[in-house]
Amino acid sequence: MSFWKRHLHTLIVVFILAGIVLGSVLQSFGAPGPGKPVEQVAPGFASMLGFYFFHAIDLLGRLFLAALKMIIVPVVVVSIGYGLGGMSRGANVGRIALRTVLYYLLTTGLAVCTGLILVTLFQPGSGEEIRQTVEGMLSQEVSGTSSSGSLQAKIDRAQAQIEAEGLKGLEGAPLMVLKLKNLALSLMPTNVFQAMAAGKFLPIIVFSILLGTTLLLVRDQTPSLLVLFEELQTLLFTLLGAIMLTAPIGFFCIVAKLCWTVGLEGVGSVWVYGVTVLIGLAFHGLVILPTICWVFGRRNPIEFAGKIRNALVMAFSTASSSATLPVTLKNVEGSAGIKKDYASFVLPLGATVNMDGTAIYESIALVTLATSYAAASGIPLGWEMADMIVIFLSVTLAAVGAAGVPGAGIFMLILLLSTIRIGDTVGVPASLIGLIIVLDRPLDMIRTCINVWGDSVGCVVVSNLEERAQARERAEGKF
Repeated sequence: MSFWKRHLHTLIVVFILAGIVLGSVLQSFGAPGPGKPVEQVAPGFASMLGFYFFHAIDLLGRLFLAALKMIIVPVVVVSIGYGLGGMSRGANVGRIALRTVLYYLLTTGLAVCTGLILVTLFQPGSGEEIRQTVEGMLSQEVSGTSSSGSLQAKIDRAQAQIEAEGLKGLEGAPLMVLKLKNLALSLMPTNVFQAMAAGKFLPIIVFSILLGTTLLLVRDQTPSLLVLFEELQTLLFTLLGAIMLTAPIGFFCIVAKLCWTVGLEGVGSVWVYGVTVLIGLAFHGLVILPTICWVFGRRNPIEFAGKIRNALVMAFSTASSSATLPVTLKNVEGSAGIKKDYASFVLPLGATVNMDGTAIYESIALVTLATSYAAASGIPLGWEMADMIVIFLSVTLAAVGAAGVPGAGIFMLILLLSTIRIGDTVGVPASLIGLIIVLDRPLDMIRTCINVWGDSVGCVVVSNLEERAQARERAEGKF
């Protein structure tokens, strides 16, 4: 066990690579197994073995993710509560919160701008091959043979949510107003335990902030409460350490299942879209965020990335910034040395509202699908600067409201497609998402890395700015 713990980082990488190799080999040879009920499996030893092996690795991967998700809500509540309640006397809670929100809005806005500029330059939705593919999808929709069952189920759930929120048929300023209203209403939970059970992180974070602020106000009268929160955080991080010992096996199963399941059909028509998204993610993750880390955080971005590599690897493997949150907290506080005052507030908030990678993906995917739909339907886009501003605001709000779980970007993209203007009409068929769904999971893993990297850089920036502000106040004798 000591060897396993000592070389855990290396083992995680080795097992991920092994999962990629095994899953790709099984998929390329057409090995049986993925997604078939037992009565549909062909008789024979190989078929049954493939069926049982697929569901075995699926079970182990799901158990690993479930164990991580099990402690997400307790970690969020306890970390924010203890982080705010245990802040040093000189810490300015309001100033920290303001800087955190401004940083997240700035980086999300930069991400959307990056996506819109790249999709305008490369125009992945205007090629002849993708136009013909969309024409075929539209004709299938008319004949009633469109989306697969799983994709159609996602579309149905998303459209039901759109109708429930009263967003159907809206566009422009009315859409912005109603989306902002719904976002504001979602912040305050009427039943915090129901929100915890449903995994609604925005209201959970608001409750945790109120709880932590109240603890800060009464900590002199109730010092035992602060000690309790501190001990609970120690307990949860110890539990996390135990769960992470199974990470190599869990990651192996998750990645092997992914590579075994995902086919390559249709990639030829959307490869320009995939490359455009990758360029956007790479530019934001390797240029914009490191520059911000260096200039405003006064920290070497390469060295800092090395200290949080566990969180980045986990973000890639799970495609969930929420599931990665406990590891991100542990790396940023422990390995990178950021104070709990900042990490325990900035990171849980960022896991919910700061989705730079998602913003890049959604802006490129939205314009790609809208452009290809207009070309296939013979409808002139007719977009002006005002339309691009609406798209910018819509994608920014969608990225803020996206949940930190795998596939959340698909729901937000369906919402955006239903409200975008094409010529004189509003809305793009949601079934066209099937055009890019084949690339979604791999891109989801990469963009989740960017999301977590952006949250961590935000922690460095807020920490540096706040410590410099406190140093100036001490020099001026304010405290």
